[in-house]
Amino acid sequence: MKQTQCPNCRFQIISAISNECPACGHLIDTDEVAPLQSDDDLYSKEYPDDGDPASDDFLSEPSGSFDVAPDELDFDNDVAEDSDAPEFTELDGEAPEIVQVAPEPDRTPEVHGLLYLLFSPMGRANRRGFISGFLAIVSLICIGFLAVCCSDVQDEAQVESLMRGIVMVMAIPLMLLSIKRFHDFGYSGFYVLLTIFCGGIPILIALMVMAGIPHRNSYGRRPKLSMAWTTITAQLLLVVGGVYSFTIMSMLAEAEEAHEVIWQEFEHGNLFAAQATAKELYWQSEQGARICPVCPEFIALGMNAAMIAGRVHAAEEQPDEALIWLTRAERLAVAWGKSDDDPDFKLYLADLRVALADAMEATGKVDKALALRELAEGDLPAERDDSTIALLDEIWTRADLLSDKGDHRSAEEQFGQIIDLGTAHLDESGRDADVMSQVGGAHHNRGVARYNLGDFNGALADIAAAIRWQSQAYDIYPEMNHIRISLVRHYQFQADLQLELEDIAAAVESLTRARSLDRNNHVIATMLGMLHYTQLDFRAAVDLLSESVTQQPDVEVEALLVAALLQLGRTERADIVVSRMERNYRNSAEASFLRGILQMQHGDFSGAVDSLQSARTVQPMSPGVLHNLIVSLCYMDQESGAEAILLQLSSLDSQLAASARDCLRTPAEDREEMPLVYEMEP
Repeated sequence: MKQTQCPNCRFQIISAISNECPACGHLIDTDEVAPLQSDDDLYSKEYPDDGDPASDDFLSEPSGSFDVAPDELDFDNDVAEDSDAPEFTELDGEAPEIVQVAPEPDRTPEVHGLLYLLFSPMGRANRRGFISGFLAIVSLICIGFLAVCCSDVQDEAQVESLMRGIVMVMAIPLMLLSIKRFHDFGYSGFYVLLTIFCGGIPILIALMVMAGIPHRNSYGRRPKLSMAWTTITAQLLLVVGGVYSFTIMSMLAEAEEAHEVIWQEFEHGNLFAAQATAKELYWQSEQGARICPVCPEFIALGMNAAMIAGRVHAAEEQPDEALIWLTRAERLAVAWGKSDDDPDFKLYLADLRVALADAMEATGKVDKALALRELAEGDLPAERDDSTIALLDEIWTRADLLSDKGDHRSAEEQFGQIIDLGTAHLDESGRDADVMSQVGGAHHNRGVARYNLGDFNGALADIAAAIRWQSQAYDIYPEMNHIRISLVRHYQFQADLQLELEDIAAAVESLTRARSLDRNNHVIATMLGMLHYTQLDFRAAVDLLSESVTQQPDVEVEALLVAALLQLGRTERADIVVSRMERNYRNSAEASFLRGILQMQHGDFSGAVDSLQSARTVQPMSPGVLHNLIVSLCYMDQESGAEAILLQLSSLDSQLAASARDCLRTPAEDREEMPLVYEMEP
């Protein structure tokens, strides 16, 4: 059998089974087959004598030539180190046959670090490496979420965009890690698109569970993650988990403490402080819910905080703010109620929606308010609870809905049922402050219904009964703040009814009692100051209105305060208040009107005309402005201009027009006292 040699690697081929060299894989042409040379022929070539490997002669072609050109030799192919090359054994005999032994697969692992796994698409990743890299990515995402949620960003849209950006950025290393994992199976990295279009979670689980090829494949040797990086990943997860748990526990403890502070503020009657704390608690709960969406405590605390803030705004007659906060409370209540079928919670939700509907009506959203009341009716339980308190709550909610619909007659009957049930319960169980308070509240609401029906005397009787029941409950538990607040509300409504009947003295007495229970209520102080002003008790009016303005600045209250000061002749303090009004209320008709009065008292009639003209520009139909403007023009001897304004004033207020006409007809030397009006709408 003919023996030949591979022209590429000089491997001795005894029998050419195929045209491929079994040692190096070179394809052999029949023209390239070189005759077998003996060992003497191979090693008998003549080389330079110096034999210096560094010399050019050493690398030059020897005197004897090979059968192939030197540039055709593949010096980069290391046959000895190639574990995939077949082994051959030389056999004795005339015609030895080739014996090809199957190569042992390369199981030597290739060690990589975690950074290589996350930020390189080359190579392979085994199960341990994939799981460690995946957990590291999750840890980095959690760190980013914590940083966003603990920041001062309160805009929900901005928070969502930041979180979405973090997830999109960390999706890049996850995709690179998945590519290397598919390489471990011998598949192309384009298979990572399966995780996007065919459902990511099942494929990710398969990548974590299935084993790859245990030996070398076309993408490299068997991978192995450095144990150091495995330890680092585990430590990172422990740190992130600890920080996460500590943050949640700290925020929850802080929120619960703020919730207690709110109720303490209510007990002391500090409604504004309670409202401010409730708003802070709401934003804290929002952050906590973003960090831990599975913590229902944050939702409950935020819901109660928003409801408290909204109800305080509603009590202060700020419907726009009340609508905002009650809407937030209703949204959280709906989220909470998805897994809560408690009848008590349903009543809570119905009551919240009734308050929200009231705020909507106050802002002109009547249709939405009606739809919300229908939802509130649906929240009421179909079966009544046997307990008296639960039954009273249920009837109360139905009665409120009837009142909101304008069915005052049916609402009167429902509140009558509450009074009868509560009274019967008190006869059996004795002194129960909660039931007493509910009976008093039912009397109050029945009085409101009777007032809307035109029965003023019946309304006064119900309010008197409400005050009696609430006073008994307050005597039992004076520390219960909600009873005190209800009692104040009863006195206020009693004063309103007495004013309807023009009994100002009785109204002053009712408001004085209400003020003794709530010294920080600026609404009561304002009403009481106005009544003292109408009774010409200007000193008491100044004290009460000054306190009201300190608690809650208001341009109309400040204008009445200046009028009371001017009636007392305290022009210096009046000038201070007017200057403050001009700073706080730009282009205010009240401030310009009062500034004109002060200028008239100082004899600056030209400046007074300018100020009163500014007030007239804002409120052209104000009788007080027109009257004082006529008087100023009269003192400037501009009767023609005053006559034109007098015609307009005559159509608005005949009494003030008569006073201004007398000023025009009286000669300047006979005028004893300047006829001034201190209110824009006397």
